[in-house]
Amino acid sequence: MFNPENIIEKKSTLFSIVVAGVIVILSISIIIPHMLHTHYLKKLENNGVVKVVLGSKQVRYYSPNITEEESIVIKSLRKKLHVIYYLH
Repeated sequence: MFNPENIIEKKSTLFSIVVAGVIVILSISIIIPHMLHTHYLKKLENNGVVKVVLGSKQVRYYSPNITEEESIVIKSLRKKLHVIYYLH
C-alpha cells in the first residue's frame, strides 16, 4: 500500500522527486512563452503584418513590403555578419 511517509524517509527518493519537480517547473516556464510567441506570430502573419519565409531549419519574419530578392540579400548579409562576429 502507498504510504507518503515512506517516500519522505528515503533521501534518494525524495531527492529524485524534488529534482523532477524543479525540471518540470523550469521547463513549463520555458515552453509556455514559446507557445504564446508562436500563436501571436501566426496572428501577425494572418493579418498581413509580417511576411514569413520558411527555411530548412528556420523561419524568418520580414516586413510585408520586402521582396523575394531583398529577403535573399538580407539572408546572405546575416550569414556574413555571423562570420565577422566570430572573427572578433
